[in-house]
Amino acid sequence: MNPAMTIAPLNSIPRAVPVERRNARRIPVSLTVEVELDGEKRVAQLTELSRSGARIAAQGARAGSAVLIRRAGAEVNGQIVWANGLMAGVRFPEPIAEEDFLRLRRRTVD
Repeated sequence: MNPAMTIAPLNSIPRAVPVERRNARRIPVSLTVEVELDGEKRVAQLTELSRSGARIAAQGARAGSAVLIRRAGAEVNGQIVWANGLMAGVRFPEPIAEEDFLRLRRRTVD
């Protein structure tokens, strides 16, 4: 057998390591929120939250759309950066204030 033709075993081939692009750790939540997408108010589910973004389950979310998330007196603007079926990733243009972060993740709404 020709040494130049030797095939390396699969476990010896280096693999690409996925790059984490988030600036802040997301926490899992399961909370009902109101969102405004394309000028329409809808009820959605907030499934992850950080100071720099969120993941929501919302009907009709499309990548590139502006979104306003409301809950417990907090209003946070963002942009849908990806959408896959009902799930969508939201990026906030700048980290949200600690007060809004705490209001969004509250279990109860006054």
